[in-house]
Amino acid sequence: MAILIRRRQREAFSGLVDQLHKLRHRVFVERLKWSLPRGDGVHEIDQFDSCDCLHLVVVDAFGRVRATSRVTPSLSPNVSCDLLAGEMGVTFPRGPDIAEVSRLCVDPDLDEGERADALLELRVAQVELFARHGWKRSIGVAYERTLQVWIRSGMTVEILGPPIKFPGDRHFAYAAVASEDPNRPDGVMAFLGARSGALQDPEQDPSLLARFGRRATA
Repeated sequence: MAILIRRRQREAFSGLVDQLHKLRHRVFVERLKWSLPRGDGVHEIDQFDSCDCLHLVVVDAFGRVRATSRVTPSLSPNVSCDLLAGEMGVTFPRGPDIAEVSRLCVDPDLDEGERADALLELRVAQVELFARHGWKRSIGVAYERTLQVWIRSGMTVEILGPPIKFPGDRHFAYAAVASEDPNRPDGVMAFLGARSGALQDPEQDPSLLARFGRRATA
């Protein structure tokens, strides 16, 4: 399942929040060698985690975070518009119908099948979250393999400016705007071969707090 954690719920779900930042450190700092602000050597956290972002965490039956991503309304401070755009020499669009997706990663210890399942759960939850908020377009920085998945799923992808290879990175990154085809509202879900229902909201299901909240993990 993919649990939605809002800013006001981070303390209640502090155990999951701690795990997601540790996972990000393992993936982005230890494995990908991204040049990021120096942290505590365990967690990857930036200034945009304290803004109006939403965290999605895919958890297994034991409450272990297996995948995560950060979704931020584009009108709020976010890493793509307020940091990466300047480094890439582009301007991302902002508006009430646009949200930014960043810091998407999966537990590197998962096998291929488990990784695919975690990514599918996360992707479906993102689709549901966008639909709930009325977001029609997503912005962010992505590698070519991710852009190809979006295109194959029937999304329209606009590349903003030339690709860039960030310090320490092995692949070129692209600033992109992605939108679903309005004539195919179920296109992405059909491509994923998945049904809705991945997104779990603690405001709609209070039992999530008892199962995965701070008291449950204390």
